[in-house]
Amino acid sequence: MNVCLHSTGFVLAAGILAGGASSRMGRPKEGVRLPDGRTMLACVAAALAPLTPGGIVILGDCRGHALAPAWRRLDDDPPGAGPMGGVRALLHSGLATHYLLATCDQPLLTPELLRPLAAAHDRPAILAPPAGDIAPFPCLLPASCAAALDDAFAAGERSLRRWLLGQSPLRLPAPEAATHLARSINTPEELEALLHPERP
Repeated sequence: MNVCLHSTGFVLAAGILAGGASSRMGRPKEGVRLPDGRTMLACVAAALAPLTPGGIVILGDCRGHALAPAWRRLDDDPPGAGPMGGVRALLHSGLATHYLLATCDQPLLTPELLRPLAAAHDRPAILAPPAGDIAPFPCLLPASCAAALDDAFAAGERSLRRWLLGQSPLRLPAPEAATHLARSINTPEELEALLHPERP
């Protein structure tokens, strides 16, 4: 198994996946506004920014949101490859030694939840709540994972989750609230439940 080793030094940047078709939502998820007026993408960036001095990098087309002046954007590598393409572009960018990754549809993330990931781990790291399924995001990836990801992509792998779990990631204990705070909002029904939790 090709498991990543980490580079010398430590520079942490954030990567936010924002290149999906948003077919289930029916409009670009990154631009969906929440009750406080912020977009889902802005909420995710606000959770990542205090932990990532290397800056915020938007991965993919980001069709539904104008980029903040301080943000960078990378095209998928290759175009149309989905999350694998976005992460490949990030790992080859040379912007940092480690990347804290999330998706644009995780607006409930908080710096406190993400803090255990924001360290120079020598292999990928994910949050592991006491119960429930392990989700691939949020996660930490060392830049030195690029070769392992390239090999998997060349072999036909297109599931980032399957590749990540195959790298023997460090599973960092997370509170039960992680299941709630790390969830993705993918559909109008999920958005409605988020905006109006009091409704049955």
